[in-house]
Amino acid sequence: MPDGLDFEVRVYAAMAAALMTYEDELEVEGAFNWRDTIEERLQAGETLSPEIAHLLAQADSVLIQASELLARRFPDLFHPQRKANIPRRNWWWHLDEGPQARERAEQVA
Repeated sequence: MPDGLDFEVRVYAAMAAALMTYEDELEVEGAFNWRDTIEERLQAGETLSPEIAHLLAQADSVLIQASELLARRFPDLFHPQRKANIPRRNWWWHLDEGPQARERAEQVA
């Protein structure tokens, strides 16, 4: 199985595209965990080609657009105790705070 960062982003993009069909919290959690892996690799210094960076930005935008729906359908995913130790830079875990969660994360970073 491919393990490159490009592959990770492509899988995440597919997960983000399917968000509206998810019926179980674990499916959304899986997408968030996948995004965590991408963030860890980026923080470790790996880089993305312009094409893959654009794909990541598009997938992140899908998450932002779905923030209200996700918070409403899966409130336990965003429980304060659950996300208490999750850094702000991992804004996808804070989507219950609205679409500005990503902007807040960028301000903190």
